[in-house]
Amino acid sequence: MAPKEMDKIKARVRKLLDLARDGSATEGEVENAMRFAQKLMDDHHLSEDQCAVEDMEFDLDSIQIKSSRTMPWELTLAHAIQMTVGTVQWYRRAMRYPGGKREVRFEFYGPVDDVSLAKEMWSAMHFTIEFLAHKKYGAARRGSGRDYAIGFADCLFDMAKEHSEGERTQECRALVHVRSDAAQRWFDQTHPDSGIKTVKPRPVTLRDPFALDEGYADGRDHTLGRVKRKVADGAVKKMLA
Repeated sequence: MAPKEMDKIKARVRKLLDLARDGSATEGEVENAMRFAQKLMDDHHLSEDQCAVEDMEFDLDSIQIKSSRTMPWELTLAHAIQMTVGTVQWYRRAMRYPGGKREVRFEFYGPVDDVSLAKEMWSAMHFTIEFLAHKKYGAARRGSGRDYAIGFADCLFDMAKEHSEGERTQECRALVHVRSDAAQRWFDQTHPDSGIKTVKPRPVTLRDPFALDEGYADGRDHTLGRVKRKVADGAVKKMLA
């Protein structure tokens, strides 16, 4: 078989295995995806490791936030997206320029398609959180609006964690680790002097428990698994256009 045809088969297996590990997929979708993926691998004498990382391209791409300060809910959102996509890592980079200008970027790295997916999910959910916080409290970076945004992001993180821990098969979890480890090796080789460390969410002082609870409740209507599917369908690009 021609190399290009084999690459297409590996890509198809990867997509099927991605569906199988998707926490928002139904039991029937998971079973069908695993069955078809296994058949393709058996027919073409492929292993999961070969399909997971062989010939896979990696990328690093960044998103600049509008403020020079990072909000706690933005860090939580990044962790939730990382957990949902599974194979993407991220870090926060603070930039300083002559004249005192500062900016903050969130940089995602991993398989090319997964990095693109993570960025679009970030844009969609960041927009949603900011929009709702402004609509209800007039801001997303201070006061009750900030607490609302924290509650919203906390809910997304909790749901992402629940879905991640509920992935149905050991094979699916192993696939995620294989691809994630490969992405980390790529990053370490291509950015050996980065000295980058991911940022963990820190406790913050909350001033409006009601806004926090309202944000958490609203977050339940915006699961990242659903957003992930909308991104794949191109719906998020239309919304942000």
